[in-house]
Amino acid sequence: MDNRVVSAIEDYIYDLVDPQRNWPKYYFKQVSFSRWAAEEILELVKQTLSLHESIDVISDFSIKMKNFALMDHDDKDDARIFYVAYEVGTDILDILNAMK
Repeated sequence: MDNRVVSAIEDYIYDLVDPQRNWPKYYFKQVSFSRWAAEEILELVKQTLSLHESIDVISDFSIKMKNFALMDHDDKDDARIFYVAYEVGTDILDILNAMK
């Protein structure tokens, strides 16, 4: 595990605001989904050995999330969690690529 990667993702999570009960439903879900995706990515990178391996794992995660988002969903709102996860993945990838 590369501690620099873990720290960078923990900082990303720390900078996310906590969802508030009185927020509009759309924004509440957006922030909640972002936190979920970032935590999932953090768990994935804890299983890697290097920055490059972490980047590969997050790239795979992002591709999967984009593919899930593009699937035919009965309710288009169902795809949003996957779009948000994809966006979080690409944000974190940008951070890690800057660390190279």
